[in-house]
Amino acid sequence: MGRWTILGAALISLLSGAVGAQAGLASFQEEGLTGADSAEKGVEIRAGDCDDVDSGEVVASLTAAAVPEGEGVGKIERAVPAAASFTNVPLPLETLLAEDHAVVVFASVDEDAAAIACGVLGGIARTDDSLVIGLAEVAGSGWSGIAFLGGGADGLSTNVSLFVAEGLAGNSGGGSATRRGASATPEA
Repeated sequence: MGRWTILGAALISLLSGAVGAQAGLASFQEEGLTGADSAEKGVEIRAGDCDDVDSGEVVASLTAAAVPEGEGVGKIERAVPAAASFTNVPLPLETLLAEDHAVVVFASVDEDAAAIACGVLGGIARTDDSLVIGLAEVAGSGWSGIAFLGGGADGLSTNVSLFVAEGLAGNSGGGSATRRGASATPEA
C-alpha cells in the first residue's frame, strides 16, 4: 500500500471519531464555511518537547495550516472542518529525529499566538522510513490531529503533511459514530 493511501486511511480513522461533533464546529452553509475557527494556524518544528512549547528554538517554520474555503460538498452539515498544510523542510528526517523536536500548532500565524496542539517527533518508523505522529491538544484548546513526515525526493529534506481539527476527541452531539458495528452508546 502506498504512503499516501495509508496517510489517507490514518486521517479518515482520526476524523471518523468526530462525525457529528459539536454543532458549532460542523456548521457549514452551501456558500462556504461558517461557525468554525477558519483562521490560519501557525506551525513550527521546535527543539525540545511539548512540555514547554514556548521555550524551544524554532528549527523550521512550516506552511500555515488552513481550513479550505468555498462551496461545500458531501454531508457538509455533519462534517468537521480540518486545517491542513504541506511543507518541504530543508533538513533530513534523521537530523530531526537525532535530538528532541516537536511539531507545534498555534491558534493563528501571529507571533504571540498560543499553542493549541503539539506532537513530539518520535515513534515507530514505517517500512518506508516515514513517521506519523499524533498532535495532542495543548491547554484544553480542543485542537488535535496528525502529522506525516517522510523523506524528500532530494534525500536531504523532509516533507511534512499536517492535519488538525477542533473537537476530534469527542462526539458531543448529533451523530452516532461507531467503529466496526460497536454500539454508539456505552452500556452501563
